[in-house]
Amino acid sequence: MGGHLRALCYQMAQDSLPEIAVSHPAEWGVPVPVPAFAGQRVYVWFEMAAGYLAAAQELDDTRPGADAWRRGGQTVQFFGFDNGYFHAVLFPAIMKAYDAAISLPSAFVSNEFYRLDGLKFSTSRRHAIWLLDAITDVPPDHLRLYLSWNRPAVAQTSFTWAEFASFLQDDLLRRWFGWLTSLTRRREAATSSRGEAPAPHALAAAAPSVTRALRTRVTDALRLIDSAYSAEEFSPRRVLQLLDLLIQDAADLGDHSEYLQGLDGLHDVFAASVQAELASAAAVAAGLYPIAPEMAQQLWSALHLPGTVGGSQWQHIVDGLAVPLAGGELAFACPLFNPASVVRKGQ
Repeated sequence: MGGHLRALCYQMAQDSLPEIAVSHPAEWGVPVPVPAFAGQRVYVWFEMAAGYLAAAQELDDTRPGADAWRRGGQTVQFFGFDNGYFHAVLFPAIMKAYDAAISLPSAFVSNEFYRLDGLKFSTSRRHAIWLLDAITDVPPDHLRLYLSWNRPAVAQTSFTWAEFASFLQDDLLRRWFGWLTSLTRRREAATSSRGEAPAPHALAAAAPSVTRALRTRVTDALRLIDSAYSAEEFSPRRVLQLLDLLIQDAADLGDHSEYLQGLDGLHDVFAASVQAELASAAAVAAGLYPIAPEMAQQLWSALHLPGTVGGSQWQHIVDGLAVPLAGGELAFACPLFNPASVVRKGQ
């Protein structure tokens, strides 16, 4: 768990855990099935602990909910810090009291408060963003990109439409789409001069050290991305930083290879550099998929790779993909990467 939640749990343990009433006089809620407690209802947070067992059953209908928690798999819970006591202290106590064989969560991922225009979200004051309304104008993947970047993992952060548009339109997508546009042109040049792509063995032999270095960085980046998605390190912001750095490295290689274009004696070297860029693009699609699945699939399909990015083996991508040199226009086939597709609210 993060430092803030760990400090909360430590302080509660130091102060001696409180006694919690599991029912209270009320007219709303689940009635207590004990005659002496007529007129009382089950405490809603006590009831919610059982709700997690029921939810697990919906995910695995082959066994009862409690059995799904006994199977020993990894369970990770995500929640806001304001609910940290319930998830990290109360629920584990309730579940262990119910069945000592239940495996407790192995990780807690909590967020601090997220604000809107610097103020607290409030549905009563209609100071909020309703998701179904937002995605009528904004691609869901674009929201997911910005929320992954701006998530209040350590401290409170704030959402504004202006910063959302600026981050994507003027910063992240501007670089990403610019690279795809240049790579589109280089991909065409790598095949058009001879009418066909060089043989794979020729590309491998022609690859200079800078090209091989990029492939090494692709492998290293994917391993770091895998760690950033793990429960222990969970940081989608770090994933985007790694993807952005990988794209910049690939773009740098592409700029170097521009000097080789049109030189017959160095055509295979140029083509090897382009294919290393294409392999980088495949890695970007794989790393981006958990955050922006539609964008990732657009890029994967534009690279003419088989199947779906979500259905591909991660280790196979880490080991390096031989992306076809021949293909259509990368940038044209990836409209969600185009900064022009970002909606600026209020304009």
